[in-house]
Amino acid sequence: MKVVVTGGQFPAALAAVRSLSAEGFRTVGISTTRTGYVRFSRATPEILLAPDVSRSASRFVETVAKACSDEEPTLVLPGTEQELLALVAWRRLLPPWVRGLPNASQLDAVTDRIGINELAAKLGITIPETTLLEPGSGGEGAPLPAVIKPARTAFVKGDTVVGSSAICVDDERQLAAARAQLEGVTLLAQPRLEADLYGLAGVMWKGSLLAPVQQVALSIFPSPCGGSALARSVPIDVDLRERLERLLAELGWEGVVQLQWLAADGEAALIDINPRIYGSLALANAAGSPLAAIWAKLVFGLPWHDRPNRDVLYRNLETFARARPTTAAGREWPPPQLVASSVLDRSDPLPVLASVLRGVGKIRRDMRKRG
Repeated sequence: MKVVVTGGQFPAALAAVRSLSAEGFRTVGISTTRTGYVRFSRATPEILLAPDVSRSASRFVETVAKACSDEEPTLVLPGTEQELLALVAWRRLLPPWVRGLPNASQLDAVTDRIGINELAAKLGITIPETTLLEPGSGGEGAPLPAVIKPARTAFVKGDTVVGSSAICVDDERQLAAARAQLEGVTLLAQPRLEADLYGLAGVMWKGSLLAPVQQVALSIFPSPCGGSALARSVPIDVDLRERLERLLAELGWEGVVQLQWLAADGEAALIDINPRIYGSLALANAAGSPLAAIWAKLVFGLPWHDRPNRDVLYRNLETFARARPTTAAGREWPPPQLVASSVLDRSDPLPVLASVLRGVGKIRRDMRKRG
């Protein structure tokens, strides 16, 4: 049984292939760059270089199809939301024995931020106050400072898939620039909250969130609208987990997923759903929830065993030294049972070369800009 993991240019794919290899799965890594982390990993002996979906989504999917060419059950595990959308939109290019991809309506539901917010409110899940900014309208009513998000994180444009991350704006000028950058797209404007960033991840299967692991960011990068650079596993909020599980069940999602929320003074506000492997996946692996491997076992009908979560400190190798501490960093924390890295692993050391090459490339780009 084979698992094809895309997004090999990001640490999430590296964490995924490591957990899959440890459980005996044969993996194929797909990277859109020659310095992708999976290209250096012993966890995946076969690597294919694919064009980025922002250049040609169909050619990207054709490359994935080559990795699935043997007539055997094959799970495809998308590494980014843009790649996930490409694989669903161009599903006809993949062989019929490919498993694990959602249908178009499932993907549509779990990536529709407006619909998610409406459903969350019905289920008693708090969301930040949200102002819709339609194309061509003014920015009246938008809170400042704000977080600006497209209504969908990715969309098809011809033979490409494009997307955008959240954009932080401080004033009207930055708001206008963000709207110009995302011209023609319905946007959500939410107040920028001073709160801690939490995440709950697991595998959604037949209406239940399996192998859940919860974390809180101790620092984020880039600031103020970035991801976890330093994070700590924490006990699961059982009540919130049940409500988020109901939300995912209503959306019809199955597969690896991470939900994120901001919490201050005991109030949790849902800000995002990542229907895929995600940046700090290595924390879940170390905590005892190897989500990619669990998903593969469920898809292939193999038994899996729930494990008690361990206390883990996670570091993103490339960003934790530059990140801004969060309020949670000021708490008194006991020593962790394990320390996990986005890249470093004694049993698989070579992917650190990808970090070195990325760093060298950034230095060269900065020097060209200055020169």
